[in-house]
Amino acid sequence: MALPPIDSGYATRLRHGYRSGRDTIGRSDGNVRAQSWGRAIINRGRMVLGLVGHLLDLDGDLRQVLLIRVPDDRPEDRVRLSEVARAVRHILVDTSTSMLDRTIVNIIRRRNMPPEQQRQAPKWKQVVNTLDWITTQIEEGTQVQIIGFNDKATSLIPNSNGKWVTIADGKEIDAAVNALRADYPKGPTSLHAAFAAVRALDPRPDNIYLLTDGLPTMGEIVPTRAGVSAGERLDHFNRAVRQLPNGVPVNVILFAMEGDPQAAPAYWVLALRTGGSMLAPAEDWP
Repeated sequence: MALPPIDSGYATRLRHGYRSGRDTIGRSDGNVRAQSWGRAIINRGRMVLGLVGHLLDLDGDLRQVLLIRVPDDRPEDRVRLSEVARAVRHILVDTSTSMLDRTIVNIIRRRNMPPEQQRQAPKWKQVVNTLDWITTQIEEGTQVQIIGFNDKATSLIPNSNGKWVTIADGKEIDAAVNALRADYPKGPTSLHAAFAAVRALDPRPDNIYLLTDGLPTMGEIVPTRAGVSAGERLDHFNRAVRQLPNGVPVNVILFAMEGDPQAAPAYWVLALRTGGSMLAPAEDWP
């Protein structure tokens, strides 16, 4: 059964539809800092989803969000991100131009720099370090695929497009991380291409990690005109989600950028509906 589409009213409903909480969680090193703001009960009480994060800035945009899944029978046993990572089999990394920075002005500025300087963009380095952190949690013997996507999706593990790779000594993962580090963000964002690559694999993945910064800017084909509206981006997102195999949790790490207020609620609902999790990390994480 396909997931129902997300509509543009989700941002407003998320801001006003849940009761605020007071709990805070954090680490002394400052890498993860979030304030609890609510919890929603779904699946007739079988699961409680605690949504924690810095949600609203002065403009009302959703910002840092951390979603932790908590079984209601043992609420003290929170599922840590590292524990989820050990089960991951498919990692999708957004490599489009917007991954250069968190602001539109700086994205345009960095896009015109030489490739070597683009590789040194703080946001892009954080994305590469996040992939490196996730892959260190994957145990030997696990079947994995790591894909980078912009207007098309390509495996970052050499000679492995369209097939699973069994981790032996970790060299396969190192090759993927090094390939991403040697690359730099460019092109539009096709979530359809990313999810179609997931659907093409057999067997289907047990878990999906999605590293991205916003809603897609294109659908199945490269657009013939410049620019894309917020409504079109949400439509691209909803059509892309239909490509996902049923029953697979999607865990989103969102490197939020300005000018895309519908991204956080859309990805939050995607994580909720699939039984996954969502994290919008601080700029000094991991």
